[in-house]
Amino acid sequence: MPLRSVICVDEERCTGCARCAMSCHGGAIEVAAGKARLVDGQLCDGLGDCVDECPQGALYLDHRDVAEYDEDQVHRRLASKVKNCIPVQGQNGGPVRMPRDGVLNWPLKLDLAGDCLRLPGQFDLVVAGDCVGFIDPAVQERVRDRALLVCCPKVEGRERMISSLECVLRSNDVRRIRVLRVDIPCCCRLRGIVKAALAACGKDIPLDCETVVV
Repeated sequence: MPLRSVICVDEERCTGCARCAMSCHGGAIEVAAGKARLVDGQLCDGLGDCVDECPQGALYLDHRDVAEYDEDQVHRRLASKVKNCIPVQGQNGGPVRMPRDGVLNWPLKLDLAGDCLRLPGQFDLVVAGDCVGFIDPAVQERVRDRALLVCCPKVEGRERMISSLECVLRSNDVRRIRVLRVDIPCCCRLRGIVKAALAACGKDIPLDCETVVV
């Protein structure tokens, strides 16, 4: 196997906080026995996005003799992860599972989910503006037991958002979609973006919209 860049963990510095595991979009890192570890080299793209997430400086990139990055393997890994949880360190130093308030998926950002979100079975989807959860904390109940994608129509490109959502809709069995938006001009574009993605993928999925008042 050729040498390539892959994430490595300095166990002496690692405290098992799991920030790296939560930031890894390929599911390549887990926490076990109080230490982060690379699950499979094929899940690591070698870009090192997780390095800056470690407060202890325990992550670094090194060239190792590992298999090539396998995007299909990443998809299978993400689809098989336990639904309502993320890996964290328990008080006894071992891995436990932290509930994520009923949200079924990870990642949550639409921009990241387009290429990798694959969920088993049929489910409801909430597409929400980034600001919604900060303006209305009760939104947690609205997304319980649903998949959640968050985005900002003002900051993120419209065409990229449509393309990412189209990919999610094509690759999953979405039962219905709810848009959660704030009553400001930029966020009001969100419904149109979702409708455009539905038209692009050719699926007739029921869509409703709820507006949070500032």
